[in-house]
Amino acid sequence: YLLAAVTPRLVGAQFKDPTAIMVDDKAVKWKSPDPTSIEGHHTRTNASIQVEPPTIYPTKSVIPILLDERKEKPAESSIKDGAPASNASSITTEPTAPKSKTLLINEWSRAFPVWNRSATSYSWCRAQEEGKVSGMLFVKVNKCASSTGMGVSLRIADTLSQRVLLGSNNNTSPSAAPCFTRYNHGFASTGDRNYQNRMRERSVLWSILRHPAPRILSAYFFYKASRKNQNATEEAILKFAQDPEFQTHYVNYLRLKNFKTREEEIAHLIKDYDFIAVSERMGESIVVLSLLLKVPLADMIVLSSKQAGGYDDGRSRKGCVKLKKKWSTPAIDKYLYGDFLADNPDYLLYQTVNASLDKTIEALGAKRVAAGVERYKALSQKNDAACRSHSIFPCPIPPGEDVNNHTLHSHQDCYFSDAGCGHKCTDEALRVNANEEWKAFQSSPGQLQS
Repeated sequence: YLLAAVTPRLVGAQFKDPTAIMVDDKAVKWKSPDPTSIEGHHTRTNASIQVEPPTIYPTKSVIPILLDERKEKPAESSIKDGAPASNASSITTEPTAPKSKTLLINEWSRAFPVWNRSATSYSWCRAQEEGKVSGMLFVKVNKCASSTGMGVSLRIADTLSQRVLLGSNNNTSPSAAPCFTRYNHGFASTGDRNYQNRMRERSVLWSILRHPAPRILSAYFFYKASRKNQNATEEAILKFAQDPEFQTHYVNYLRLKNFKTREEEIAHLIKDYDFIAVSERMGESIVVLSLLLKVPLADMIVLSSKQAGGYDDGRSRKGCVKLKKKWSTPAIDKYLYGDFLADNPDYLLYQTVNASLDKTIEALGAKRVAAGVERYKALSQKNDAACRSHSIFPCPIPPGEDVNNHTLHSHQDCYFSDAGCGHKCTDEALRVNANEEWKAFQSSPGQLQS
């Protein structure tokens, strides 16, 4: 067994009206969101991959990316118009005012570089090394399109194993030495991960983040309302959202080292990762990752798994659980897009990641990435049309079918749980596209900017 979204881009800016956002360069009023979310080790033996734990998912949500500076006004200076105040010493200097969030985001964000830390382009694609942290390392942050990221990582490991380790363009042939990949929920610096000690020249470290506000709703309706069947009320959602842990959930998950301040952690975190995707900009993110790693885009396409009104992955004690539809109220929205985001380290990190994606796209070429997004959409539609009806997801279990029999077939059809289901069909459906892209990468290795 194999262990294991494309939305319109929203342009963040500051507005006098906090409910306004930019869509297609026009200011519009933001309405209450109703997002549709989607939601390891791994070694391949005899045509299977060994691993531990999207996917294109449309969303109806309109998510404002606002740089809120209302709480950052510096204290009035005791020195005005260049003249010291009467009680000021001539040798006393005024304390430096704290940098605004906008300046910090611009300072910390960066264009993620093309992976080029070794003489061999794919030195991170290798079998697991005993006692060493290497391979494709995906930090799986829950309710951040993590099933998508897991599926993408596994498809890359699967297909690139064929191309690099076997020297073949046949991406369905068996391999005894796959690209090792690790993905599972948990902190990047604890447990068996210890990514702070990774071999940078032999690893790729990446993750996906989502706007913190809609993620709260997704987490509540997935874990509380659906899996635990709790009665969803405005009071219950607000109580859940006010847990202080949600202010630093991303930072705690992704950080590799502890620093004295959250600001230091965010600044270092951006430098420590090879790439961090944005779930609301999944099309752009996957295209950029393809260009940074020089992996065919067709080798990164996966079927969506979790969808609104659908089912979870069946891994809870209750088995397959039907997901309840999310809803919100003005009071919930007011908190999530107001006090919750103010002085929120996770939101600051999310904005910095967004800015880094912008800078990376600029470095790679905006037109090139835009063309890639159109190709991503076309390949995804082609895969969905060819493989959706043939794929066996763990949930739901068809009426009258034996549970054990269905589970067995699902395990064979998916990489792990509900990630990468129908991957064999995807290989066949996109084989020609993937081989063409691979040849292009090999014939023009220097075409990407680094």
